Amino acid sequence: MTPARRSSDSASARLLRGAFVWIAMAACAGGFSGCTGRSLRPGVSVGPRLASARLGSVRSAMTYDGDWLGGASPEECLPEDLELAARRGVEVLVDLRSPSYQEAYPLDEVASAAGLDLVKIDLVNPDASSADRAEGEPSNLISDRAVDSVREILLAPGRRRTLLLDGDGTLSSMIYAVHLTVDEGMAEAEALRAARATGLSQIQESFVKRQVDRIRSQADTSL
Repeated sequence: MTPARRSSDSASARLLRGAFVWIAMAACAGGFSGCTGRSLRPGVSVGPRLASARLGSVRSAMTYDGDWLGGASPEECLPEDLELAARRGVEVLVDLRSPSYQEAYPLDEVASAAGLDLVKIDLVNPDASSADRAEGEPSNLISDRAVDSVREILLAPGRRRTLLLDGDGTLSSMIYAVHLTVDEGMAEAEALRAARATGLSQIQESFVKRQVDRIRSQADTSL
């Protein structure tokens, strides 16, 4: 190979290497995930998400920005699970179980032992029709007042991290999805998509949508 040809090939190789370096730098600066795993574009941030997570034996447990929700653990596991929740920063336990369960398996002692403040809320609408009661669908029995009571806890100034417990995790996820949509600005579809991990039925999803519409209409009329 002549010196001129070798010089030409060397220059071409340098140009190719420079092109590859430029592409790699552009990919990182443009927000591709291969370099840093996150976008570097200014002003873009990803907020907290409602996601399934493990909390001892709590059924269908989910978490959002330090809050937890799910179905109550078996009685023998509750003390350990509440202590675990306390270690993770929870300070308030909201008991959303049915009145019969609240009476049969009270949480006062185990909550106190774990250092948690206990709030009991009766979800059942006293004005529910006999047909709704006979059908037994929990979402048809939840009162507007109960939903608003949970929201007041979650919206309290300087409020503490909270654990919502019901029977199987569906009722707490329904009410929390309402809170996320109307109080935290999350898209209704996104909140429902996350809450479906607890096994929501179409009827229960409709409950969330009705509650969102109710709260927003009340807010509009108060303006």
